Amino acid sequence: FFFIESLNYLSAKETTLFGTIEPVMAILASALWLNLTFHSYQLIGILLIIVLILALSLKKQRNIE
Repeated sequence: FFFIESLNYLSAKETTLFGTIEPVMAILASALWLNLTFHSYQLIGILLIIVLILALSLKKQRNIE
C-alpha cells in the first residue's frame, strides 16, 4: 500500500530506488536491535546494493543534464 501511495509523490524510478535499500536497512536494524553479526556474504550484498543505487542515481543525473 505504501509503495503504491508513494507513486503519488515520487517518480516510479525514485520509488524503486528507495525500495532497493530496504534489505540494507533490514540487515542494519537486525544488527542493532537483535545484536546479530554480519557475515561476509551480507557485507558483499550491502556493497552491491549501494553500488547499484549509486550507479542508477548517477545515470539519472546524466540524463537530466
